[in-house]
Amino acid sequence: MPTFPNPKPATLLSLPPETRLAIYPLLFPTLPITLTPSNPIPVPPILQSTTLLRAEALPIFFSTIGLHISVSLRPTPQERPHVLLAKIPETQLRGIRRFVVEWGECFEVVVQLTMNPVKRVEEDDEGVVVGEKWYVVVRSLRASIGEEICETLAETVSKWTGALLEGHKEGLFLDAKDLCWFIANINRHAPAVLQEVCGISA
Repeated sequence: MPTFPNPKPATLLSLPPETRLAIYPLLFPTLPITLTPSNPIPVPPILQSTTLLRAEALPIFFSTIGLHISVSLRPTPQERPHVLLAKIPETQLRGIRRFVVEWGECFEVVVQLTMNPVKRVEEDDEGVVVGEKWYVVVRSLRASIGEEICETLAETVSKWTGALLEGHKEGLFLDAKDLCWFIANINRHAPAVLQEVCGISA
């Protein structure tokens, strides 16, 4: 009776590169990751296993996360956006496609970079503006902040996003300088909108 050699166990590295690239997105569900002074972005263990896996999977990991930045109206030096963002290598930051800025427990601004923004928008969101390669959502975190202010802010933020992306001819991304400018503009613009539309002093 003929004998056959035992097959070698299949491993991730034994698969063709195109198969591995199809598997990586399944390993990284889209989860919100909040920037903190102690741990900017926790990296999954698989990205610390081999040089090849890290090189292939790291860009995919950063493209699937949602980066949350909580903006305090009175931040400590360690909580300032430019300090937090400086802990993320620029090449990795440019791979992130979803940014969520929570402003002073009043509202959150979502900026999603995507080549097909219409299909990605959730219909039940409050203030939504769809751009050419992005969409913006503004959600209220207070009952006193209604749909009107969400729509007003979404329109403004969408214009900012479009202007920033136009400056990047080499790709679709926001870098640390863009995000710091973006947050600084929200800090300047939001209090006036809250006061004018809702009579709220932030």
